[in-house]
Amino acid sequence: MICPKCGMENPDGAQQCQGCGMTLTAFDRRKKKGKGWLIAVIAAVAVLAVAAVVVLRSDGVQRMIRRRTQTPVEYYREVETANALRVSEQAEAWYGGFRSVMPNLSDFRQETALSLSLDDAARDLLATYAGADLSWLQSVGLDLNLDRAGEYAALAGVLSLNESKLIDLDIAADLDRLCIAFGIPMLSEDHTELDLTDMMGQEEQRQFRDAAEREMDLAAMLPDRETLHTVLARYLTMAMEAGQNVERTQGILTVDGISQDCDILTITYPEETVRALLRELCPALEQDRELKETVLALEKSTGREDLYTELMARVREWEDKAETLTLKQDIVMTLWVDGQDVIRGRELAAEDMKLALLCPEKDGEANYSLSCERGESSFLLTGALRGGPESREGSFSLTKNGVEYCWGTFSGFDTLRFSEGGVKGSVTFQLARECYGAMNLYWVSSRYLEGLTYTLDLESGAHESGWTLSARMQDEPYFTLRGGSSWEDRGRCGPLPETTDIQLWAMSRLFDGSLSGYLKYLSEETDLPDTIVEELKNRLLGELMG
Repeated sequence: MICPKCGMENPDGAQQCQGCGMTLTAFDRRKKKGKGWLIAVIAAVAVLAVAAVVVLRSDGVQRMIRRRTQTPVEYYREVETANALRVSEQAEAWYGGFRSVMPNLSDFRQETALSLSLDDAARDLLATYAGADLSWLQSVGLDLNLDRAGEYAALAGVLSLNESKLIDLDIAADLDRLCIAFGIPMLSEDHTELDLTDMMGQEEQRQFRDAAEREMDLAAMLPDRETLHTVLARYLTMAMEAGQNVERTQGILTVDGISQDCDILTITYPEETVRALLRELCPALEQDRELKETVLALEKSTGREDLYTELMARVREWEDKAETLTLKQDIVMTLWVDGQDVIRGRELAAEDMKLALLCPEKDGEANYSLSCERGESSFLLTGALRGGPESREGSFSLTKNGVEYCWGTFSGFDTLRFSEGGVKGSVTFQLARECYGAMNLYWVSSRYLEGLTYTLDLESGAHESGWTLSARMQDEPYFTLRGGSSWEDRGRCGPLPETTDIQLWAMSRLFDGSLSGYLKYLSEETDLPDTIVEELKNRLLGELMG
């Protein structure tokens, strides 16, 4: 340690200078303190530098820098491309799941049940339509079982009143021999055969067999995922490339109180731009082999032999119009894009039409608005979404020409995956008097229907679905309608008997298979009123006698 007064070198840690006696301890502390401050400053600068690099390389800042350096057209195309990929991936996943559970009808079984329970007000309404006393009617049920195996098809049905079986019916068909057999097990063990070849010409028989063959596999009616994705992406890119005169500004998107800061992109399609797009688009459609194969596959599966011809005729019409097309005003598309480059709003304005879909989001909640204006007519669907995609709930209101037609709430519908879990949700809604009037029910709306609250509960999975529609009037039950289906492939169902006379498998019978047994069953085993049983007897005997 060097003494600052006399310059003599002293041992480290000395308390006083050996030459002049100056105290060295205080100076030593000051020197150490000065070095610590300098080190702290250097460390702080280093930390700030590292933090600055991290921040500048973050997605948010990089996006801001990119927006400042990109032209509006480049930014618009980047946003649209990202949005198109996001939507395409979601649609492809949904479509793939849908195809994966599409039943193969050549080897298939489906069971369907439908039941209707009536309360006093609903019975009064039904009695008004029927012009009869229906005070005895409590419920109606229908159970159906459809079975397919190769060229054989069979349908078994049971109709019930007040939960008592009224009648069952067996129908079987041999699609190869074009023969149908039907029977009523309650009345007879035998089936009556109907030979369709006696009723059809050769051409009609060919068309019938072709239609039956097309229905064997519903999945064959749909294009594969990759082809669909490729075709859609090709023309989406072409339309995006046509967008010119893009302007970008800062703004706020607001729907019913929820506001979100957004970039606003305004894309103009002048008349000449639309003409140029048609000149490029129409020849591309005509030369697109993948599109042609897709449409021809639809022709084969649906029996329409002119789908592709009609499509190309329409394309050529637009190609001819490309040179003479005139617009009263430019087509303008507006996009609202949030800080994550997600499109929160779209609006398309063309001459006398305006179509807009807006959905700003804030703190996990979003309000939405779907509107369409054409001439003097307008349509508006508004509502709110809460809870995010995992537990979605919200409200909606439908307005036409300024008159509210329908309003309500919904919950669930958090997934739409056919192959895993399916979809489950509930909708509660009310209909205005004008809505009943649009369904030609004005004459009963004020007395029977107006003020009803409907609730629809729906649940659907990969191999089953069920739903319940109930109605209440001022919290009092009105009616309940339930339905459901389940379907399986033949591997889990077992084979369908294939006898030469296509006799359907026997259902459990409650009587001896005769008319007298059936009439006895109606009288003793059902809960139907005597007057109704007597009416059924008379009508049945009348049909048989004459």
